[in-house]
Amino acid sequence: FGVPPAARMGARAGTCDQIEELAVLEVPAGASFDAVMTAEDLSQGQNIAEYELDAMVSGEWVKLQISNGKTVGHKAIDVLPQVLHGATRVRFRCVRTAVEAGKEVSLKYMALYTTHPPE
Repeated sequence: FGVPPAARMGARAGTCDQIEELAVLEVPAGASFDAVMTAEDLSQGQNIAEYELDAMVSGEWVKLQISNGKTVGHKAIDVLPQVLHGATRVRFRCVRTAVEAGKEVSLKYMALYTTHPPE
């Protein structure tokens, strides 16, 4: 996007037998974002078939209205309908895989961005 991310994290792995918390990204105080970029570790193939993103706002997990929610692959960019302020964490949850149950899926990268200029 040409701007540094508000927050980012490296690789996380786990199975996706049920809705599972695969990665939680801590959001720096005062940071805002309206896009979440994820990248799957493709060394074992493209395995994530459906996912959800949630944000911790005022101590409660809130499901984010995202543009994708299906495969991640090389890179998925989910743009939110508006800039989110006050979130302390963002959670990536694997809902369904494209492979047999119990096989490990991996996120290579997750980052938060603001695509709109500050007001």
